[in-house]
Amino acid sequence: MISSLLKLGRRVAKFFHMKDHGKSKTFTQKYLYLADEEKILFGMNGKGKITQYVDGQGIDEHLGSHKK
Repeated sequence: MISSLLKLGRRVAKFFHMKDHGKSKTFTQKYLYLADEEKILFGMNGKGKITQYVDGQGIDEHLGSHKK
């Protein structure tokens, strides 16, 4: 897994390269943040599936998620 970061230190994407039963799989998970806060609102995987996150007060404190 490789992470791509913005100047503010936020993760904007994760790049995954995995092997599953001898087959190689690569995909990217992208993130959208709430304004200038450290809260991730949405994540989108390589197939375009969107996950909405409900965050707590802390950084990376995900209280829940909903996949659309």
